[in-house]
Amino acid sequence: MECCDRLAMTKDLWPTIKRWYTEIQAGQGNRTDAEFTALIASVCNDYPYPKFMDMHLYGGPDTQAKLVREALEKGWEDEVVFKALDDFQAWHQV
Repeated sequence: MECCDRLAMTKDLWPTIKRWYTEIQAGQGNRTDAEFTALIASVCNDYPYPKFMDMHLYGGPDTQAKLVREALEKGWEDEVVFKALDDFQAWHQV
């Protein structure tokens, strides 16, 4: 089965993800919630592999997509998002 580097994809497309989110929240542009959901689904890992489910005692999101959505909703700075993505990736390298 092929595998994509979701971390690299998310970081590379972060400006687009953030722009689409901002436009939708402001009611600007012609993007829809469905299109934004599709963007997140195509870029971010959104499957909490069962082997990781017991590891989430730290209280963080259990998927990369949830982490990205949390970052957008809370308005994290880019550097904070990238650090959180790196930490998330390291946490899941078991």
